[in-house]
Amino acid sequence: MKNSQGIPEWVPLEKDDIIVERMHIHYGMKDRNPVSRLRFFTKGASRDTVGEPVKDRIYQTSMPVVFEEFAVRVFCRTQVIIRLSLI
Repeated sequence: MKNSQGIPEWVPLEKDDIIVERMHIHYGMKDRNPVSRLRFFTKGASRDTVGEPVKDRIYQTSMPVVFEEFAVRVFCRTQVIIRLSLI
């Protein structure tokens, strides 16, 4: 069946028409929390004071639960789609 522009509505896909992209996104330390490496000082700390890590419970509501994500994106390209965009 063809649409009003005479272009077939169903077109068989070829292997080259499909693009699969795997994505791995993280915050620099893979699955570990990057804030765990930071040290914080109190407001009145002296120069000799060593910074302390902040406790997880203090910032847990504003931090993501997962520090890395995996995703798969699938794209399709065919000549029919290119022709439709030119119309």
